[in-house]
Amino acid sequence: MPTRLIAFGEVLEDQYTDAYGKALHLIGGAPLNFLAMARRICPDCHLLTCLGKDQASETALRMIRRERIEEDMISFDPDSVLGYTSVTVDKSTGERNFTFHKEHASFLSVRPGDIRKKDFPAGSALYVGTTSLLNADVRKAMEKALSLASFVLFDPNRRPTLFARDEQRRLMLSILPKADILKIADDEIDDFLERKESISQTMLSLFPLYPRLKAIFLTKGRKGISLYLRDERRLTAPSIRIENIVDSVGCGDAAFGAFAGYLISKELLNHRLLLSDDQTLEKGLYLANVCGGLVLSQRGALPMPSRGKLHRALMKLKEE
Repeated sequence: MPTRLIAFGEVLEDQYTDAYGKALHLIGGAPLNFLAMARRICPDCHLLTCLGKDQASETALRMIRRERIEEDMISFDPDSVLGYTSVTVDKSTGERNFTFHKEHASFLSVRPGDIRKKDFPAGSALYVGTTSLLNADVRKAMEKALSLASFVLFDPNRRPTLFARDEQRRLMLSILPKADILKIADDEIDDFLERKESISQTMLSLFPLYPRLKAIFLTKGRKGISLYLRDERRLTAPSIRIENIVDSVGCGDAAFGAFAGYLISKELLNHRLLLSDDQTLEKGLYLANVCGGLVLSQRGALPMPSRGKLHRALMKLKEE
């Protein structure tokens, strides 16, 4: 039976203004972005969130269906609306800045009662972040989901405008002991972790502190991705060349989703992860880089590049 992959958290509307002053409203949110790319590779993907009854929530639901993500774990709150972010993008690098608007946001309406044991079959994997943890009920719901999952993928996803000083770091450190794989970006390290002499030493220092942690997926922008393993292996995949950089929204989510989907396809998203050979894991990192690169060349994260586009990109890179 294939591993069920569940993503817990926010669905959002990203609001841009293009070069001509036209407003663009695009559906996003890290859990949905992550799951949409994973769905390209593994079939059993479920989103655990809450939507409103407003037009933006209806647009989000259409996107979820377009991405062929299971919606049986989505609840609805008629008194809330889809949360949104205002996004600005640096034209030279594609880097983005977010301003969050969370008033009456539907993802804050997830409750512990929405978490059902039957939705977490044996071997199920759960993706979580910290962005949605803005009230006690959502935090209790995530704690319940964490207690039911067999494998946990954790992306803290730094959002300093959403939290009081050090609050997100405190939340991150409370979840980290329950994580099997940590995803972190190199520009998040100083916000979340105690920096050692080098990035590698910082990453490797986490394993003695967190016995459950098996791997760290470190995204480094133009420098690619590194994977640190509990057995002290470090694997690296360089980034791919992108001719047309548009924006970086969702790149890290896509890369991590691709890697998770790949591990599921190889039946490695479990205790067998550390038994895998370097070559197998490096192929997964290469795939993750390609997926992240494709998203870098489009406006917003969704819809994620099709399997056909991904296949053509892989074939082109092999020919070069």
